[in-house]
Amino acid sequence: VTLIAAEPFAALMGRLGVDGASTVLVYDDVWGMHGARVVWALRRYGHGAAALLSGGAEGWAAAGLPLTRGTTLAFPRRFVPMSDERQRAETSWVQARTGDRSLLLLD
Repeated sequence: VTLIAAEPFAALMGRLGVDGASTVLVYDDVWGMHGARVVWALRRYGHGAAALLSGGAEGWAAAGLPLTRGTTLAFPRRFVPMSDERQRAETSWVQARTGDRSLLLLD
C-alpha cells in the first residue's frame, strides 16, 4: 500500500489544522521527496490547495526570509476526504492503455 487510507489521513490532517479552506505548503529535509508525497496524498483526497516549497526550509532561509523555530499548536479542523481517482493509476488502467500514444509513463 502506497497511501494511508482516507479516514486515518483525514483524522491526521484535521489534527494538524487542515480543512477544505486551508492552503498547505509542505517542505522536508530530504530534497522534497516526503513533502511531494504529502502533497500528492492531499490532492488524491481532493485537497487542491497544496504545494511543495521549492528549495525547502534551506532555500527559504538562504533567500533571507524569516523562519520561526519551535512548536506551534494547530487548531483542529475537520478534513473531509473526497477521493480524486485521477491522482492514481491502477495496474489494470495502465495495461488497458498500453497502445495509447498520448499516455506517457515515467519512472
